Formats: sequence, C-alpha cells, structure tokens
Amino acid sequence: MNKIAVVMMVKNEIDVIESCVRHAATYADDILICDHMSTDGTLEVLKSLKDEGLPIEISRCFDTKQDQQSVTTNLVHESIRRGANIILPTDADEFLIMVGGKDSKDLRTFLQNLDPNQVYEIHWTQCEFIDAEKDQEQFTLDRPALKSLPKAPSPWRSKAVIGSGAWQNFKLRTQRGNHFTEYLDGKAFDKYIRIYEIENFHYRYRSNGQWLSKDLCKFLARILNETMYGDMGAKIMLNNVKNFLSQDNFELADIEPLPNMLPPTSSDLDLAPYRNTCHLKYSHG
Repeated sequence: MNKIAVVMMVKNEIDVIESCVRHAATYADDILICDHMSTDGTLEVLKSLKDEGLPIEISRCFDTKQDQQSVTTNLVHESIRRGANIILPTDADEFLIMVGGKDSKDLRTFLQNLDPNQVYEIHWTQCEFIDAEKDQEQFTLDRPALKSLPKAPSPWRSKAVIGSGAWQNFKLRTQRGNHFTEYLDGKAFDKYIRIYEIENFHYRYRSNGQWLSKDLCKFLARILNETMYGDMGAKIMLNNVKNFLSQDNFELADIEPLPNMLPPTSSDLDLAPYRNTCHLKYSHG
C-alpha cells in the first residue's frame, strides 16, 4: 500500500494554512512544509498543528529569493527518503478532492493504489468565493464558492502527482508552481498519465487583505529579479502596490484581483460534496 506525502513551501498563509493542513491530513501520511519567513502567524499555526499530533514536519527557508523550485524539489527528495511512494507537491491555497463528491477515505484509497513508477497529472480547478469578505473564520471548503468551467487539459491547468519510482528513474525535479516536473537538464517531462478521478481546487483570491499582502510580497520579489506572473499579472500587481503606497486613505475594496483563468459557472454554488468538514482552532479561515 502506497505511503502518501504532501509537500509545500508557504509564506504568510494565515487565512488558509490550517484548513489546508487539516484537509491534507485526512488522506496523507506525511506533510512536509517549508516556511519562507512568514510574519503573519503561519509558522505558529503550523507548530500548533504539529503539537496536536498531525503528521507535519516543518523546515524553514531564509533565502530572500523565493526559490520554490529548489525548495519543493528538496522536499520531494526528503519525502521519498522518509518512505513516500506517492508525492503531491502543492500550495497552501490548494485542496485535493475526489470528483463526484466521494470523501477523503475514498481519496486516500485511490492514491494508495496508484503506480509509484508513473507521474500523473490532474485537473487544476479555479475556485472563487461568492463573497470573499464573508465567513473568513470557516474551513475553506465550507465557504460558498464557484467552480471554474471544465476545460480540456492545457499548460498551467494541470498539477503533477509524482510516483517515487518515476522520480528516481527519470531523474526529475519540480517546476516552479508545482504544476509539472522536468528532467534535471531542464527539458520538460512528457510521460504523464492523465487521471480524472481527482482534481485540485485552487483558491488564490481569498480576501482583499490577503490579495494585497500577496501583491506586496510579489512586488518585493520582483525587485529581487524574481518573475512571478506574465505581463497582465505584473501590471495588476504593480497597480495595486502603487495605489497602496500613494494613498493615505487606501481601501481594501479598491484591490484589483487577477482575473480568473476560466469563467466560473453558477451551477456549483455549494462544494459540500467534496469535503469532510474540519473545525479550525488556531486561525481565521
């Protein structure tokens, strides 16, 4: 039976980190998290969750550059050293679910039966809260949200699920964003097996305050020559930062969010079938 590991790099994810970890703990045996100099209480929440008994290992990164690729690659190596067969590189704003509303026991069973000598890809689904400023104290998957319309697989709409044997045999590393893997020489890996039974829900815009914090962090990263998004994303990010720095009475309602990659559909107003409700103790949302 496969041992399942989740690996992620996080920074200032106080509003979602507890929801993410508690959800991952319903199907994963090991959760390896590297905190990149969080200042908002994220690290303290992680320590509380570990003390509570959740299967978390916490490391820290103090490099001013946000080298997600190297950090996540190292976490995958460490997870395999600890015995993982199936590894899910993810982010704190992402939630793995079973298609069709099956619960986390079904998700765990499905992952346990994957072939560790393969690398899989699953659909990366954008989710958008009906009201981003409401119910922030609730478990993320409890909050009313829209799902993006389904679309055929294409770049940046997939996420990788890595088998330990394939990782070692093909000599792979993660790509930035954890969407894909690549060979050590930088060539793209192209031997994915597409699976449709599971998908990844992504909540990148969770409140105006969270989005402004993210833009400010990205702005500083760009000063350090780290490109975070394409031209459209960079323009919106810089507009938000410029407005924030130039206005004494700046309102969070003035935040301009990055447009959704796919238009949401109003048919998915309740994501309840996709979740096992978790109760939060240490954070807000």
